[in-house]
Amino acid sequence: MILIVNRIEGNLAVCEKTDKSMVDVELSKLPVDVREGDILIEKDGNYKLDLTQTERRKKRVQDLLEDLFE
Repeated sequence: MILIVNRIEGNLAVCEKTDKSMVDVELSKLPVDVREGDILIEKDGNYKLDLTQTERRKKRVQDLLEDLFE
């Protein structure tokens, strides 16, 4: 399952699933360096950062913002 970290609230990461539904995940189950906007891959209850997809997504958002303010 692929998740996007929407926000961090206390000891929970509020994540968006690909079907746009939201799920809370305990921070203790996630990599220590997880941040808002990161993309996670969950498999068998284990979570891994997908750095490649995270960077692609951040670049796409940055490009959209630049286009918006040109």
